[in-house]
Amino acid sequence: MTEQWFKTYFHENFRKRLQLTEFSLRYTTDAFINVCIVLPAEEEEEEEEEEEEEEEEEEEEEEEEEEEEEEEKEEEEEEEEEEATEKERERHREKERWKSINLLPNILNLK
Repeated sequence: MTEQWFKTYFHENFRKRLQLTEFSLRYTTDAFINVCIVLPAEEEEEEEEEEEEEEEEEEEEEEEEEEEEEEEKEEEEEEEEEEATEKERERHREKERWKSINLLPNILNLK
């Protein structure tokens, strides 16, 4: 159904039946076209825009979640590196302590 169809339909049928003047016929035709064609098309466009906005928001949320996950992974890796470094330092301290304990008898024997 197009605007032309509505105009033809109104002109052929309603003018004769309702005895409309040319002005009121044009006004009625335009109003009917607005209600049946223009408004639904505008609503459809608005719905499409809303869907696009929702999709964009979902994409942004997914990107934010991915960034947060990456940050969490980086933090976990940093913590693991710090723990590994601390363990290595502890091992080194332990070795140094045992060395000093092992050298203690030698020092006692010298005196």
